[in-house]
Amino acid sequence: RTYSLHIEYHRNVSAERLVELTADQWEHLDAPASVIDHFVPMLRHMWPDVRKGDSLTIHVTPDKSEFFHNESAIGSIADMEFGKLFTDIWLSPETSAPDIRADLLSDC
Repeated sequence: RTYSLHIEYHRNVSAERLVELTADQWEHLDAPASVIDHFVPMLRHMWPDVRKGDSLTIHVTPDKSEFFHNESAIGSIADMEFGKLFTDIWLSPETSAPDIRADLLSDC
């Protein structure tokens, strides 16, 4: 299955803060610490600081997930399970943001 999730930022966020927030959400979703520890360094290396008006997009295919910053490719993770792990932050029934999940799923 191939899909994309596009996130537009309404405030400035440092790359380090984005990674911290992602790890926090994975903990909320009970991802194993070993999985979080495996992916966090990859995201730290890949993600830029974002400014108000910027976007990050993840394009998930069966064999990899590719990230784009303002439509420019910034890197990929060749792991079949990463895309679901990342998009579950918003799409899992256990998300900490059920209102965002409902909005996203209403567009499907």
